[in-house]
Amino acid sequence: MRTLASYILTGRIQAVGIISAALGLSLILPPIGLLSSAAVALVTLRLGASEGLLVIGISMLLSAFLGGWYVGGAVGFAVYGGFVWLPSWLVALVLRSRVDLALALESAVVLASLAVIGIYLSIDNPAGLWSASVEFMTQRLLENPPPELNAEQIRRQVDLSAHYWTGTAAAVALLGVGFSLFVARAWQAQLFNPGGFMQEYLALRAHRPMGYAMLALLLTAATLDGQIAELARNLLLIGGVFYMVAGVSVLNSLGQRFALHWRWQVLIMFGILAVMPPLLVLVGWVDTWLDIRRWRRAV
Repeated sequence: MRTLASYILTGRIQAVGIISAALGLSLILPPIGLLSSAAVALVTLRLGASEGLLVIGISMLLSAFLGGWYVGGAVGFAVYGGFVWLPSWLVALVLRSRVDLALALESAVVLASLAVIGIYLSIDNPAGLWSASVEFMTQRLLENPPPELNAEQIRRQVDLSAHYWTGTAAAVALLGVGFSLFVARAWQAQLFNPGGFMQEYLALRAHRPMGYAMLALLLTAATLDGQIAELARNLLLIGGVFYMVAGVSVLNSLGQRFALHWRWQVLIMFGILAVMPPLLVLVGWVDTWLDIRRWRRAV
């Protein structure tokens, strides 16, 4: 990975080549698209906003050419690249200017939330966006139904879940942007500041305005009905992803305090994610107010 990061920063042509190639390969293996975004974020972190935008612009032109040649949709492939790269450029710019990993992730939360709010303002029934997916999932479940559910219950459960797929999609996108930012920051640290990323990550702590916003959304979702409550629940999904990442950071920090082997830390994290993921969200949110790491230092 260090070699790849060094190659990306060798020059503009090298960066554009990696970014465009990774985007093309993402059509075959989607996770590779995260490396494309990470490359954009690395260029922005190291060389600034203008260079990041320039690399994105050239990569979009190259993607348009390749898309027209191989995919048959020049404009569509270039726009797809823009949607993949621009959020990573934005959060990398925030991190470069403020040197605050939590704030950079919070900017991604705001961006994802604005996208969901825009959908709810422009579409009467956002759940209808997922009608094809709802039909597909319903058919698959009806082919192999759970023993405790009948056909009507399956349809009702799938239809109900569709009301939160918009927020789920935005939360997954947020995870992708966050992962790309982490990879880019880790690359930058490997090249110029060994150990710096781990220090930033273990100190990741949400700011209080985000905590107040989550509390307001929770109260709205609990006390109101209709689309406002539905929108609040979708936004809570996005915020929940951010606080889950913050919670993992807190527990990893505590794990280091008690000298737990990294394998034990990973095992504990996966255990909590599998059994009680809201616990990580709660830990991340509580840390906003109580600074659990301060307790660690006091021990």
